[in-house]
Amino acid sequence: MRRNGTVLVIGLSLLTACTPPQHEEPTGQTASLPSASTAANPSSDIEVAYERFWDIGNSVISQDPASWNSQLAAVATDPQLTRMLDNLKTLRARSLTVYGTTREHLTKVDIDGTTATVLDCQDASESGQADARSGAHKTVGIPRNPVSARMRRDANGTWKVAEISYPGGTC
Repeated sequence: MRRNGTVLVIGLSLLTACTPPQHEEPTGQTASLPSASTAANPSSDIEVAYERFWDIGNSVISQDPASWNSQLAAVATDPQLTRMLDNLKTLRARSLTVYGTTREHLTKVDIDGTTATVLDCQDASESGQADARSGAHKTVGIPRNPVSARMRRDANGTWKVAEISYPGGTC
């Protein structure tokens, strides 16, 4: 598995496409995790939105392609939305699908107004690519995959994933 700006990675990570790590330092509030999701916790909506992004992303490929845009637009915004739609089409063209699910282990949420950065030590060991016809597994994810997500709150107050990057290494 290679990582750079153009190579696709396994499982749902394949759908998100790799981008170089962003080295921006958020200037706002920091919330260390784990923490209980409560109305008093400003990161709880972000945590829920981030986990929902992966839930939908893990299952959307099995749905009618005509529904992909609306399903993903509920949890992602550009540039991530367009990347995922393009990568879904690429998977289909190569007769590939994804299997399994990822497990998110959020370690930090930094909030700066209408943007946030989520750090995740994702377990993708039960997901990967599979042959779309036979279901035979072609790849398997890694158990301790660092993921960084840039999220944006839209005009309706909904947090969505704007960009996913994989800094490399393990966590």
